[in-house]
Amino acid sequence: MTLKSSSGYFKGEQYAIHFNKSGHEEKTETLPSQVSGWYWGNILLGGLVGMLIVDPATGAMYKLPPEVTVKLQSQDTDESLTIMSVDGLTVAQRERLVRLQ
Repeated sequence: MTLKSSSGYFKGEQYAIHFNKSGHEEKTETLPSQVSGWYWGNILLGGLVGMLIVDPATGAMYKLPPEVTVKLQSQDTDESLTIMSVDGLTVAQRERLVRLQ
């Protein structure tokens, strides 16, 4: 998905990203745009035309973060451990067993 970093002339865009996964709490993270460091390069390379007209009009003066990382909290607070005899397992379950050393 391609997101625009600008929402208009001299206006950066901002997105709300909703994360959800079954068995976990939903979380919303804000993704704001920031003025690109290259925008200030217009002082040397593009002059006032690039700084005041071209980059603000095209949205090139803004950038979005390259990634967003969110840790979702599990809703399962009742963790349990079941211990059973090998004799009570099916053949398919026995084939999946891994011997611990």
